[in-house]
Amino acid sequence: MSSLAILIPVEGDPSYVSITDYKDLNKHAECSCGTIVSHPTVRSTECYAWVDDEGLLVNKAYNPRLSGIMEYPAPLAGNGVICCSDDLGDNVDVNKEVIDMVENFTGKQIV
Repeated sequence: MSSLAILIPVEGDPSYVSITDYKDLNKHAECSCGTIVSHPTVRSTECYAWVDDEGLLVNKAYNPRLSGIMEYPAPLAGNGVICCSDDLGDNVDVNKEVIDMVENFTGKQIV
């Protein structure tokens, strides 16, 4: 089953993407080995970002918007995909809280 997530590219505007599994996450993050960065305060659903685990090692461009949105204290590199999961760990559509968080931080409406 697919769910709606938000792509935060290094360059360009955020956009909605559909994901079904880690292969879709890797495709959108443009990586072969992703890792999860959890958001520290969004609790209505578990909010996380999928980013290239080796992004900094392979000199991908920094993604300060992704670091800021996720309130992550270290630089994140490359494209990131912001997702939500339920209590069982299954992906679910991003909710209004997450959409508002991204739009408020970027000043852009997600398309």
